[in-house]
Amino acid sequence: MEEKKRQSERHAAIRAGDKLARSVITLLITPPHEKLHVEAELAAEATEQPLMPAVEEALPNVHERLAGYRDTPRILGAVAMLNLSAALMQFTDHSGVGPDDIVGAPSFAQTEALRMEYEQRQGVSGPLDATEQLDAALSLTGRVDDSLMLLWASSRQYARWLDSTLLPNEITDRQRRLDTMLAWRRTIKAHKTRENGPQDPAGDNYYMWTHALAQYAWRVSSGCPRFVNNLVAQTFWNGTDLMHGIVHRLNRQSVPNDHTAAARYGNVLGDTIAKQATNSPLENC
Repeated sequence: MEEKKRQSERHAAIRAGDKLARSVITLLITPPHEKLHVEAELAAEATEQPLMPAVEEALPNVHERLAGYRDTPRILGAVAMLNLSAALMQFTDHSGVGPDDIVGAPSFAQTEALRMEYEQRQGVSGPLDATEQLDAALSLTGRVDDSLMLLWASSRQYARWLDSTLLPNEITDRQRRLDTMLAWRRTIKAHKTRENGPQDPAGDNYYMWTHALAQYAWRVSSGCPRFVNNLVAQTFWNGTDLMHGIVHRLNRQSVPNDHTAAARYGNVLGDTIAKQATNSPLENC
């Protein structure tokens, strides 16, 4: 039994390493894929979304919303963290990461519930900022870690629709997907104006929640040794700078866009949420 368990663990680690490698390779050499997000941004280019407040202004509201939340963190081992990192780095349609690989992965029904919650709130008080999005997710999940996972998965799906292996979805009609992406775009605030190029609020939004989840996951959820957690968290902190500085010079973006401001916003959010809402994880990697 012990030998079978060790063999299973080795195979799981090999599969996770393979998906991480595929994420890295496909960042440099992107496979052919549908580009609905290009059409969505072109269709909405005349519509400018209001801007997010500065992150320094948002943090008091984040602290207030998280008051009383003290989740018992869901501690993840090395294989789970490898799979999550592969998914954070690259769309799962390219990496092959599936729902069974991600602990706490939401269902498509849950992402749709969040989208409808956004639309309801946007109809009352206008597009949502980061704190309002976090509040919407918390109202559905009741947990900080599940909320960050839901925010990340939903924001990336509705911005680019390239995570169908992670979120096997029920919207197969192309026009319905496009309409859904445009509806999502209208519900969120943006990180920049259209002055220097596409505003792409949906793209910036998923960068923000990707960075927030990465900081939370590696600083709180990972059961790996602390020096590993800190090193990987710092690498993800600088991830978008590395993407723009290296990867996008070799592999041009389909929607030319600088996501730096959104990434930095997400870093600060994730670090703040990790410090306030959780206890320190154990080392069990």
